[in-house]
Amino acid sequence: MGIMETMFGVFPPHKLFELDYHLNLFTFIKDEQNIVNRKRAAKVLGSQVIVPLIKIKSYRKTLTDFIDMLRLSKNFRDRQMYLIIAKASLK
Repeated sequence: MGIMETMFGVFPPHKLFELDYHLNLFTFIKDEQNIVNRKRAAKVLGSQVIVPLIKIKSYRKTLTDFIDMLRLSKNFRDRQMYLIIAKASLK
């Protein structure tokens, strides 16, 4: 997870998004067993991906589809990740 945090901190998020690096974060948030790592990935997604890219229409659908999937999930951890992403986006 440390490499992903560094990559999204160093490189422009729209370039990484075009290269589908956001899919790595999506799968990490959904499939990781360690909750601490899931929280770190959710914070990176919220603060370094969603905030700069949500205003660009071509990226909006992909981001909102994933966020809505987490928000509407019956799994408690998925809904928890949604709240962490939202909190990181507001900071």
